[in-house]
Amino acid sequence: MSKIFGTLLIALSISSIGFAKELTFEQFQRSCDNPSEFGHQNPPSKIRLLCNDIYKGWQPMESGFVKLGETRMVSSELFSDKHHVNAMSDSISVPERNATCPRFREVVEKASIEINLTCADVQGKVGLIEICQARLDEAMAENPDMVESEATGRTYSVCGDSTQKP
Repeated sequence: MSKIFGTLLIALSISSIGFAKELTFEQFQRSCDNPSEFGHQNPPSKIRLLCNDIYKGWQPMESGFVKLGETRMVSSELFSDKHHVNAMSDSISVPERNATCPRFREVVEKASIEINLTCADVQGKVGLIEICQARLDEAMAENPDMVESEATGRTYSVCGDSTQKP
């Protein structure tokens, strides 16, 4: 019940401040040039762009180990000027070799920023996604702590141990 009330309150708030009409990006750009076409005297102001970044990828974990079986075969054949002993061979015991192998865990990294824009900013040749990507990249480079990282629980191991493959 409170969820419905909250949604209704937000909808009423949006419509009361004049943001209820949704436009395409192209229409919004036109509203900057010709506000009267959209029933306004002035172009939009206080423009805010909310940018969200959700990245799903793999992070290295502690390496695992896998035993690699190895074999050794020794053969011999004896020759002389009078006799010949046919070749014989035998396998020699060799310990297994331990090898490291990478392991990964799947993570989802999220970041959000809000950008204040002007009509001049949105009328450029760059789209909203491009604006968001550039600004998100810049913000995350300046402040890596803004990225929230959460493991999904999935892991991948080249070792072949009991992990879930991607």
